[in-house]
Amino acid sequence: MTRIGLKQRIKLVILMCFFFILVGAILFYVDSGLFQAFRDFILLLVAIPAALLTDYFQKRNQFEDALRHLWSNIQNSVNDARQYTYRSHASEDEFLSIMGGLGKSIDEMRSVYKNLGESKTETGYYPFESLKIIYKVFSGIGHGTLESDKKVEVRNEMDHYWKNFKEAFLWEFDRPEPESFNTPHNFGDQNKNNFKPFHPD
Repeated sequence: MTRIGLKQRIKLVILMCFFFILVGAILFYVDSGLFQAFRDFILLLVAIPAALLTDYFQKRNQFEDALRHLWSNIQNSVNDARQYTYRSHASEDEFLSIMGGLGKSIDEMRSVYKNLGESKTETGYYPFESLKIIYKVFSGIGHGTLESDKKVEVRNEMDHYWKNFKEAFLWEFDRPEPESFNTPHNFGDQNKNNFKPFHPD
């Protein structure tokens, strides 16, 4: 379950609770007999939103676990492709292995996200096109003796689309800022920053 999907469902549960409260308030002033009957069922009514919230958060956790697994696989395949661009020579098997890893990452995305606008009649659009472009860019590097200029060009282009991909993909994760941190930048409460510059003797 996506972050937006979870928020929408929580709002529905909140509206349901307000509805129960409103019904109880109306019955209290209109008919004490009906209010007593309503009060007898209050535990059951409270259990409904509680059960729904439990189900929603479980689905959210399962979705995030699937995302983390997918992120790890994609990161490994793209990192392998990037490291390949530092080689002066590579075999066909090495090249095909990395191409296979990138292709697998592209296909695994479909197990977590459906295409944009996908329906029974429409294929839709792949949701993270930058990943497919990385595959296409890397496919042009080839194998054997690798040209220096070509390697740099491929690496820079892959870095560009990798940054595009990360900005969109990682947004879905619930990632809080750390309570304590380690950075050379002047940010936030410096009492929580344990960064110490290295000064060789």
